[in-house]
Amino acid sequence: MSVNCMNCGAEIQESTARKTNGKCRPCFLGRTSSSREATICSVCGSHALRIGNGLCSRCRVDREKHRPTLIRDFVVSHRSCDLLVRLYELDAELRAISLGDNVGLGLIDPPEQDYFDSTPANTFAFAATGGECVHFSLVAVGGVVSDSSPVVMTVPSAGGSPMECNFLLSETLHEFLCLGCRWGYFGLEQLAYEYEGTIANLERAPDDDELDRGDRERLAILRERLVLAPWNGVKERLGTLEKMKRFVLRFT
Repeated sequence: MSVNCMNCGAEIQESTARKTNGKCRPCFLGRTSSSREATICSVCGSHALRIGNGLCSRCRVDREKHRPTLIRDFVVSHRSCDLLVRLYELDAELRAISLGDNVGLGLIDPPEQDYFDSTPANTFAFAATGGECVHFSLVAVGGVVSDSSPVVMTVPSAGGSPMECNFLLSETLHEFLCLGCRWGYFGLEQLAYEYEGTIANLERAPDDDELDRGDRERLAILRERLVLAPWNGVKERLGTLEKMKRFVLRFT
């Protein structure tokens, strides 16, 4: 389950909120200033709390429902991106019917290079969790990404060197999507803070009361439409990927 940071409004996990008195880690550590501002929505003119983009929550949701995807223009310059295109187009379908939230996989449309200071230079960020600037990127080879690109998670607030802020989560996009197909993708950031406990969760199915109905429905659709199945041997697989990380990621 997730809540909003009482300081900046970013989405964070309840476990983080309990440890930080309701704040995201950057706010708790004094690295950010509040971005919440009581003002007039730039679309509907109502007096409402806006978060960053100048919209009240109702207008923000309405805009997302009707936002077309730009992914087909993006993949013209890349190769073998059928699964990536299906992911974006399925996301557009689900937004249009307001089915749940993005289960920690808010797509960046189109994917972006140089997304954050600690993002590897040879990647394109394609999704963000919505909390603490955590995002997922496809690793490019020769400037080109595909469905066969490894996926790396960047957790800026984890601290340390850029290499320590990044976690290689898969060798392909499909493998990555399978990793979060039962719990969603928001909680993957906890690999930076509670590694063993996060792995223990990933290796079991969530109880009914551990995910809300909308998230369960959205994840079920993702599993069916994209042919996803949970990992076996999560700890062993992530250990292997961690050893590969320094050969895959580039920061200059």
